[in-house]
Amino acid sequence: MNNIVLFTWDANGNMTEHRNHPNFGMCRLCWDEENRLSGIVDDYAAGVYFYDASGERTLKITGNHQWMNTNGTPRRFVTLDNPILYASEYLVASRKGYTKHYYIEGQRIASKIGTGGITTIDSVQNANIMPKALNLVEKMLNVTISCLNVTWCNFVYSNYNGKTGLLPELYQYKNLGAQENEVYFYHPDHLGSTNWITDAVGRHYQYFQYLPFGETFVERRNGLWTTPYKFNGKPLDEETGYYNYGARMYDPTLSSWLSVDPDAYKYPHLTPYNYCANNPVVLIDPDGRGPGDRVAAARHLIGTKYFQEKEKNELWKRTRMNAAGLEFMDCSELVCRVLASDEITNKIRHMNTAGLLTFLGNKNVFDNDMIPQVGDIVLWRGKEGGHTGIVSQVNEDGEVKLIHAAGIRRGVVEDEKFEKLGNREGQTFHGYYRPKNETLDGKVTPNCIILPLRLNVSAYRNSDYIHQNRNNHNNKSAGYGNSRSIYRTSE
Repeated sequence: MNNIVLFTWDANGNMTEHRNHPNFGMCRLCWDEENRLSGIVDDYAAGVYFYDASGERTLKITGNHQWMNTNGTPRRFVTLDNPILYASEYLVASRKGYTKHYYIEGQRIASKIGTGGITTIDSVQNANIMPKALNLVEKMLNVTISCLNVTWCNFVYSNYNGKTGLLPELYQYKNLGAQENEVYFYHPDHLGSTNWITDAVGRHYQYFQYLPFGETFVERRNGLWTTPYKFNGKPLDEETGYYNYGARMYDPTLSSWLSVDPDAYKYPHLTPYNYCANNPVVLIDPDGRGPGDRVAAARHLIGTKYFQEKEKNELWKRTRMNAAGLEFMDCSELVCRVLASDEITNKIRHMNTAGLLTFLGNKNVFDNDMIPQVGDIVLWRGKEGGHTGIVSQVNEDGEVKLIHAAGIRRGVVEDEKFEKLGNREGQTFHGYYRPKNETLDGKVTPNCIILPLRLNVSAYRNSDYIHQNRNNHNNKSAGYGNSRSIYRTSE
């Protein structure tokens, strides 16, 4: 029986026990009323997690434990002495210090080990607020510890120069302001997973390889610091081995989520615990939808070869998410795939430019004008055919860059130069289309979308994929512009 792995689930579909875990032994998990992981204990360590009103993790406290015999009865003794504070998307603090994160368009590009300048730290030491806050933390902590069935727990505050609390050690950085030389830059792969990390002078510092579903296969580094941002760029909780995607936790050893997709009822053909329809090599979980995400979906198709299927026995390829369907693409197929990715259509539809003109011409659903916005669908139509694409950028003069299928020689590309759009020879320009009820980027249940891989994917030829609504949390974007959600972490 020791080699048999057993699981227990609650009525909401959240995993509550994982027995004979290969790395942690017996794991017990507790969940709050919003189906968020609130605590975990295994044979080696324990952790509790706190969230703000929007569901973002704000604090976690972890620690090791040991067994003690009391009158012949074994009891587990847990010391929670490792708090990690997620102060914002840009700063994460622990007793070892703090780390600052930098972003471009939602993509984390660098982390700096902080050296000072926390001049406003006194503002959180209000004499009336602080005791109430710590008391609330302890009450919530006791609820989780009771659920974890831990006999006794010691919640350890620390002291620093007369200051007491969770992280008084941060006071040593209040007035320091030395140059930050310890800087690390991220170099992700096509999935957003961290492959290489370089230091401030460009030397290789850390390297990762992953198995298809996210388990770390190879890890090498040249120093003590290590990043928790690994598979898909998501933070890995060291104490659990789970990736924090926001609203749900992902176990790469099981290739499965630990809780149910809230929108699973839309996809009865798929298990509610699957990760990207069990196709992690060519599919990812982007965060959100809306105008910015139409651009993101289109950009993931850049590099696809151009071909226009016209024969009846080939038209099926235009709506499939397998290797055969994604090998080639024309302009209208690209737009149809983007519309489905953004849930403007409930599936990939086969429409040429004439069909798109009729579909987008529904004034109850779409706005249409001659003023471009990022994420707009553009369309030309004439007697001999038409053209369509997605607006990726707009400058101050109203000129745009498009992502479109630009012919056999170029395939799917993003224009290098801005252009003022209008009528073409033999084709009328019908302007810019966008949904009337546009959803914001950063929705709770984004879609898995295809990535433009240039490799042999014959193993996937027989597996179709219909959009799987996923459940990354609706975290606020960090950095600038429309961006992916950023999930804060412990380093």
